[in-house]
Amino acid sequence: MKFFHISDVHLGDSPDQGFPWSEMRQKEIWKSFRAFIQKVSEKQVDLLLIAGDLFHRQPLIREVKEINDLFSAIPQTKIVLIAGEHDYLHPDSCYLKFQWSPNVFWLNTRECGGVYFPDLNTEVYGLSYFEKEMTEPLYDNVFPQNNGCFHILLAHGGDETHIPVDKKKLAKSGFQYVAMGHLHKSQTVVDRMAYYSGSLEPLEKTDLGPHGYIEGDVDAYGRMKIRFVPWAKREYLILPVTSTESFTDEDLKKQVNEVIQKRGKQHFYRILIDGVRDPAVHFDLEGCRQFGNIVEIADHTTPVYNFRKLLSQNGNNLLGRYIRHFQTGALSEEEKEALYAGIDALLDTKR
Repeated sequence: MKFFHISDVHLGDSPDQGFPWSEMRQKEIWKSFRAFIQKVSEKQVDLLLIAGDLFHRQPLIREVKEINDLFSAIPQTKIVLIAGEHDYLHPDSCYLKFQWSPNVFWLNTRECGGVYFPDLNTEVYGLSYFEKEMTEPLYDNVFPQNNGCFHILLAHGGDETHIPVDKKKLAKSGFQYVAMGHLHKSQTVVDRMAYYSGSLEPLEKTDLGPHGYIEGDVDAYGRMKIRFVPWAKREYLILPVTSTESFTDEDLKKQVNEVIQKRGKQHFYRILIDGVRDPAVHFDLEGCRQFGNIVEIADHTTPVYNFRKLLSQNGNNLLGRYIRHFQTGALSEEEKEALYAGIDALLDTKR
């Protein structure tokens, strides 16, 4: 048996709202999912597991129809899915009212239920969200039947307000594979057993690293091999910049441009500037946006002030008194930030 495990597709989401590319990304997420379904067909996948949040919100009937059309185009693949906190089963949910393709199996109950596939000798368990928050550890006491088949649990959550998960209990539950959703980055929960697939596409600036799906192969003896398959063509990347006293605004722009050209203009960047700088240098942060898709640019540099010179030049004026106020001993990080911010502001006022 070959299975694919995905979660948190978030169809309908518009990442990075307020940026020029936000609307384009909404369409791109749909395009990515359509291409993924084509990959399912090409690889002749037996079982597609969708661990919640297929949609970013309550889907419209036309959107559910489009999804069902995609699913019906891969009749050889059995599709098992649950609802997460974003697309939870509201009483008026289109999920509940729709006549799905015969190869689509919804685990749409509040308590864990299961569906058995004799031809795959596999049983899949799971439950769906009926509200945005579910605080009970509903997976802690779920155990598969001892019937000699391959057992899979679809589970969405893992934090205090979204079905908390006890890793030790999960490890002893008896499931051969646990397909988890809710977290957007692929990661291991229980080694060789329970995994978050992460989202197919990165959805916010904290979704760093590659995104994709998990592919699993189970042999006739129930032995499983799994691997993470990168899928997204874009990533959110941190671009660190280290400034020195001689570093200028032109140096910053040159470095940002060179790195983005090298790593790819299709990605989204968080530019974090650290180190020190000449107090006379002011970085044109917004000017860096011309070089690529920049979702964040932050200046954390420390100005290198000549305090003795500043005091001699400012005597008893406001700036001089402000500096002397802090010269009473070792400064905490918060006090240093306040000192430098105040000096910057007062010098700007003088200018």
